[in-house]
Amino acid sequence: MFPMSIPRNISALRFSSLFGVLCTLYLTLTVMFLFFFNRDLVPSMSDNLKNAKAFNFSYSGIVSTTPIIIFAYMY
Repeated sequence: MFPMSIPRNISALRFSSLFGVLCTLYLTLTVMFLFFFNRDLVPSMSDNLKNAKAFNFSYSGIVSTTPIIIFAYMY
């Protein structure tokens, strides 16, 4: 990260930022493509969406993730 912070003008980082965004889009589209079209990996899409748990609250989960969240936003 240090070599990218050296330029005096922020426009010098436009190509590396574009590369990062393109890599993120590629990964997102690849995961979505595999989810919707690969029947070996995901046999039944509707069953997976019905059985998915968005939130799983437990005391041990809250205690173990609270320090991670605090330290992630500390800096």
